[in-house]
Amino acid sequence: MRTAILSFVFLLSLSRISVAEPPAIKAVSPPGVQRGQQVELTLTGKPGTLPLKVEASCEGFVTLTPSEKGDKLTVETSPDCPLGIHWLRFFNDEGAASLVPLWVGSLPETSETEPNNSLDEATTPDPILLPSVINGVLHKGGEVDTFRIQLRQGETVVASLDAHEGLASPMDSVLQIVDANGFVVAQNHDDHGLDPLIHFSADRDGDYFVRVFAFPSAPNSSIVYAGGADYVYRLTLTNGPFVTAMVPAIEEASAATFSTSWKLDGEDTSRLNELPGLHHRHRRSKVDLTAQTLATPAEPLDIPSSVVGVILKPEESISVPVQLAKGTSIVSKVFARRLDSLLDPVLTVRDADGKALKTADDISKENLDAELSWKAPADGVFTFEITDRYGHVGERYFAVLQMEEDLPRFELSVAEDHFEVPKDKPLEVAVTVNRLAGYKGEIQVSIPTLPEGITCEPVVSPGDGDTAKKVTLKLDAAPGTTFQGGIQIAGEDAGNSLKSLATASLKLSEWSTDSVWITAIRPPAAPEKPEEDAEEKAKDKTEE
Repeated sequence: MRTAILSFVFLLSLSRISVAEPPAIKAVSPPGVQRGQQVELTLTGKPGTLPLKVEASCEGFVTLTPSEKGDKLTVETSPDCPLGIHWLRFFNDEGAASLVPLWVGSLPETSETEPNNSLDEATTPDPILLPSVINGVLHKGGEVDTFRIQLRQGETVVASLDAHEGLASPMDSVLQIVDANGFVVAQNHDDHGLDPLIHFSADRDGDYFVRVFAFPSAPNSSIVYAGGADYVYRLTLTNGPFVTAMVPAIEEASAATFSTSWKLDGEDTSRLNELPGLHHRHRRSKVDLTAQTLATPAEPLDIPSSVVGVILKPEESISVPVQLAKGTSIVSKVFARRLDSLLDPVLTVRDADGKALKTADDISKENLDAELSWKAPADGVFTFEITDRYGHVGERYFAVLQMEEDLPRFELSVAEDHFEVPKDKPLEVAVTVNRLAGYKGEIQVSIPTLPEGITCEPVVSPGDGDTAKKVTLKLDAAPGTTFQGGIQIAGEDAGNSLKSLATASLKLSEWSTDSVWITAIRPPAAPEKPEEDAEEKAKDKTEE
């Protein structure tokens, strides 16, 4: 009896092990690599059914080799790989994981060495060589990571942390620089979102210590330093050039109309994209910053227009005059915090006499930028004015103002960036329809380019009713279909020639993708059994 039970348990365990499942990789460690180098990363999460496969958004610039066990990933980047955030897609024959961010930087990279929770512990290892990027983790509550650097009198160091904004770590970080006696000589809490940055000049030669600790990004009742396996960060330490902003956030730095940075004396400004800095968080995100004019225009602008300005003095503002006809509906968007500006923008529209007609402040608790929809009450020139909520000024208090006519339109979105077609039934994908500026037209939602073997009938979202806000696409796969890759879901209003691609939000705030990964693997249809000879059937029946 005991032997039978053990045999049953063993067979049950084998059946569980053999259950096919998609990967659930959530992160890579370290979360970044220096370009031109080869690094082995540890994968966080389950690899699912092996073998594990992976693709990168920077295809052609990187070689990826998962380990046989699916717990490691060897990454080799080319010397010309674009800097900034790229995305990894882990998948197997059962499905895919959500996209995982991978940073590619220009500076030498290292990982923290434990223990390093005090000045004494940080004194033992050699000092961190500048410039460097340190990949670290606040493993548990109460942890304070400490790193020793050596500076000469007058030498400047930039310490910049990427965690919540750049890695989606659940941490609200604090950076400190302390001297050899333990006195705090510089500190910052929030700079780019919840992530801190310090610009410090040493007043003497000697050892200095950079400390990192954090609170939870979602506040709770505890008043303690927080930590955990997912409290991952990248700490940039450099005594060289560091770019804090570049507008537009585009591929070609030579086309930038505005930038702020430290220690760029003698640097070729066309090299801005090659230098470390915050601008790499935005280079490949979908912020449309085209056709910009620097500073306050003297003559009224027509719409659409895009203007970038900076508030350097207390009495200044970013003021943009616009010529409008009566009844024109305008949507005005201010990009500031999204571009790592320190400006907390307030947007006000004024008439020719300077009277305030409408004001907009924070879009939400999480988004401190401003957006304003407004209709011109008469023909004339109106001024759109941006100020800082607290009256602060300086080189990093800049903003981009985009203005366009608020025309009826729509946007589409889906809940996930990946889906799996079931083996025995169609896949249902809910598509959310966001109708803007009173749009009530009919929208045909479809997959314009269907992979071979996959079918999907278009659906119509009418102007009212439940399906005006959400429709469902049904994807099915023929027997023998094998497809894994990205598809696009599109909406089109034939009457008004409006088009939009459905997007899915990614792990990092403000990032999305319009390429939805589909896994559709169906086994071939079972061969039909040949009909038995009628005479044989009759004979068998007689014998019975």
